[in-house]
Amino acid sequence: DYLSKEEFDNIQVYIITKPKLTDKIITLNALGKKIIGCPICIEGRQYVRNALIFNLCLVVDDCVSAVKYENVIRKLAAYFTTLEVNFKL
Repeated sequence: DYLSKEEFDNIQVYIITKPKLTDKIITLNALGKKIIGCPICIEGRQYVRNALIFNLCLVVDDCVSAVKYENVIRKLAAYFTTLEVNFKL
């Protein structure tokens, strides 16, 4: 499945978050799905905007409990952060 531009525009503020939500688990129930994410911000002058910002998300059925995925999301976000910081090519 995918989101149309209109659907994404309606929820993008929860996917592309403000810096104060960095490293926090965010769960969003929308469009019949549950989106569980962990926004990350890696600061550095090597990046165009002096920071690399990404949000690692899982999309699951809306009836699934998000709690059991929180540790997975947190570990994957930390892993991608480690890859970016330590293994830049």
